[in-house]
Amino acid sequence: METMVTQGEMSHQFFVVLFRRKWVIIATFLVILGGVCAYTYIEYPLYKGTAKILVHRNPKQQLILFRDMVTPAQPDIRISPAKNLIEISRSQGIGQRVVSQFGLDARLTKRSQSPEATRDIIWYWINAFLDIPIRLGELVGLLPESKPNYQQRAIEQLLESRLDITLISETELVNLSIWEESPHLASSITNTLALLLIEKTINMNQLKASTAYVFTREQVENAAEELDRMEQLLANFKSREQLVALAREKQLKLDRLDALQGEHDAIAADEDRLRARLAEVQKELLSAPPEILASTVTAHNPLITELKSSLYRAETESASRQSEMRKSHPEIAGLQARIEKNTQQVKAEKEKIVQSETTILNPLHQDLTAQVVKLQAEIEGFSAKRQALREQLAALKEELLALPEKEVMLNKLDRQVKTQEALFLNLKNKLEELEVQQVNRLSEFDITVVDEAYLPDDASPDWPDWELNLLIGIPSGLLLALLLAFFVDYWDESYTSYQRLARDIEIPVLGSVPESRNHKNNHKNRI
Repeated sequence: METMVTQGEMSHQFFVVLFRRKWVIIATFLVILGGVCAYTYIEYPLYKGTAKILVHRNPKQQLILFRDMVTPAQPDIRISPAKNLIEISRSQGIGQRVVSQFGLDARLTKRSQSPEATRDIIWYWINAFLDIPIRLGELVGLLPESKPNYQQRAIEQLLESRLDITLISETELVNLSIWEESPHLASSITNTLALLLIEKTINMNQLKASTAYVFTREQVENAAEELDRMEQLLANFKSREQLVALAREKQLKLDRLDALQGEHDAIAADEDRLRARLAEVQKELLSAPPEILASTVTAHNPLITELKSSLYRAETESASRQSEMRKSHPEIAGLQARIEKNTQQVKAEKEKIVQSETTILNPLHQDLTAQVVKLQAEIEGFSAKRQALREQLAALKEELLALPEKEVMLNKLDRQVKTQEALFLNLKNKLEELEVQQVNRLSEFDITVVDEAYLPDDASPDWPDWELNLLIGIPSGLLLALLLAFFVDYWDESYTSYQRLARDIEIPVLGSVPESRNHKNNHKNRI
């Protein structure tokens, strides 16, 4: 039967383990604390130099070749210029310039090959110990032999470990920070890096402008050659044919032809619209019955009145227009066609009323019929107008075809020269703009150093932080020491109390023999 362990026994056992493993706890804690202190000591003291940079868009400097032909795309709000600045600051080119300017690669080479300071010597042997597996791999042929590239290591150390660039939320400001081993070096590298970022963005914009300038200059040269060729062709043609320009009368005919063609197209569009409406009304008319049941009393046909009114208006309008226009005019022809159509409808509707005695006409059907008649009359009028315009267009085209071919050729060459001249002037103006942008110090993104980095010579290092490391190391050392003590005690299978022995073998213990104090083993009450 298993014996239940009370809370008091568990607490007693907990303190027993702590007392029994006190030297393990003390040793582990001191080792961890000593390691934290040693690491903090051998770490190079670093000073943080920070510069504040303002980054915002400058749409006026956006490079667009033909602004009158292209609408600039709206900027993506998800893409921030400051984020672009972060990626540019981590480029290899900028890192290489900073490393070369401040000799960071030479410093790293000296520390790796001939260390002098205590920290340098300690890190030299630590790195040598960590490189043993790599050297063994190279000796046995598992790894290819490689020579250390101290410049690339210095660049990676600068960009990955020493560079810290962050965005300030809800602003266009960026904090650019560099961690270095002296206040002067930290502030100098930070300010230099900020200037290099500004120079890099300007060079990128100037590079785009230079590329566009070369392309535009080639196009200007081609346009100038083509313009000279067209002007020479025009001059030769005028000299050979002894022509100056088209006659005024012929130019007016050309303008008249364009006007008639536009009017014809407008009438055609209106006629198509009316035909579509007529198809819809006729479809509704098929679904409506022409007659509905009624008493013997006959009903007057409202369509007759509508048709007579429409006929009277058409005759009146025709009489008034004949006094102003000729009978062959398209509008007179359209009115005559509508009058004839309405007269036929009136006759047909009169016969229909006389024959209907016991039924009346459906008002909806009659209304739709009236709309059909009206639409058909308007379509006939538009058709007559289109026919008249076609005849006028044909007559004008025949007159234009009678023009001398050489005068038509002159007009064509003149238009080509004007078009080529406009293209040449546009390209020339753009070339002048690009020539200015090549030397312009502004870019699409304006970068301004709001606050330069500055550290006094007597500034305290920002890293390593003894207080922070000890604040973390002491609790961590205690926790790990306790865990190690309980881990060792858990795997210790010896019996240190009669209660545990009695619990495991389920036999009552009659007594225990205390162990002598001067015994080599310091374990007490061991059975």
